[in-house]
Amino acid sequence: MTRQEEIEQVKIKLEQTTNEREQAEVLVELLWKYAGLYNLNVQDYIDNLFSLAKRIHEPIYEAWGLFFQANQNRLAGEQAKALDRSHRALSSFTAVNHVKGMALCYGNLGLIYFDQSNYFDSIKNHSAALALKKEIGDEAGVANTYINMARCDVALGNYPESLQYYFNALKILIELGDRHGIAICHRNIGVNYFEQGNYTEALKNFVLAQKQHEEDNNQLGISVGYQNIGNVYLKQGKISEALDNYYKSLKIKKELNDKNGMVTLYNSIGTAYGLQGNYEQALKYHFASIQIAGLLGSKEYIGDAYHEIGNVYLAQKDYTNALKYLTLSTEVAT
Repeated sequence: MTRQEEIEQVKIKLEQTTNEREQAEVLVELLWKYAGLYNLNVQDYIDNLFSLAKRIHEPIYEAWGLFFQANQNRLAGEQAKALDRSHRALSSFTAVNHVKGMALCYGNLGLIYFDQSNYFDSIKNHSAALALKKEIGDEAGVANTYINMARCDVALGNYPESLQYYFNALKILIELGDRHGIAICHRNIGVNYFEQGNYTEALKNFVLAQKQHEEDNNQLGISVGYQNIGNVYLKQGKISEALDNYYKSLKIKKELNDKNGMVTLYNSIGTAYGLQGNYEQALKYHFASIQIAGLLGSKEYIGDAYHEIGNVYLAQKDYTNALKYLTLSTEVAT
């Protein structure tokens, strides 16, 4: 059964449920099915959960509402709101010793810090999540946390450690038959190989992940897949193929308002145009990347874009602007 089919089944259950407390439980179940599939329609379900929590005087459902709202904020690039709501949800779950909720909030905080390129705080929160998930025997949660910790290690250049986390996660996910999780794992293993310059293994894993996302109609996953495949083609010098995949990804990211995805994608598109000698288009997309990176509060992404802009001006022999932006890229990083 695909993720979308599972979602439709839970929607039917929600329609057939009249007891308000049971409705709240089904809403939490439904929002879990949507988790990771950024969808603007989810907001109505979150609002309904908040309303039910207030009517039945049950703070645990308000905590779940804050958690899911924080997740939506994070995916929309609204990091300040995401941090605030994650901390509020964590406090509520901690007050009633709801270990699973606490673990998930720590995980959400880890993801937010990762998006801000704050990898050490990300690892700190994911480590807290991992300990709690092991405590309650949440194998799927353990696998997911392994993946998130591996992503931090990739960002820090610790490739052997990250691969071990990924393979540990993949083993658990295969045992659980978690199709979505297996796809995410293959995607991230691909990123690991990509960062090490092993483009054959990277493409192999990206294609495996993309096939699964397409079968599940996971639009966010599909958009990431097109971007990753485009990155491989860019490294292989296949610029037209790279741009084709990038624009397929961009179309979906705009529909989803996926700012976290767009910030890196714009930079990649700019790099592709720069390699083609189309410097006007290259600068257009690099500056677009800076604009979104500023909204996300990511110094790393801003620095990356400044560096690429400097390279574009360098290719045009505009040494004044090249020095300006290459210097800015160094200043942002320090």
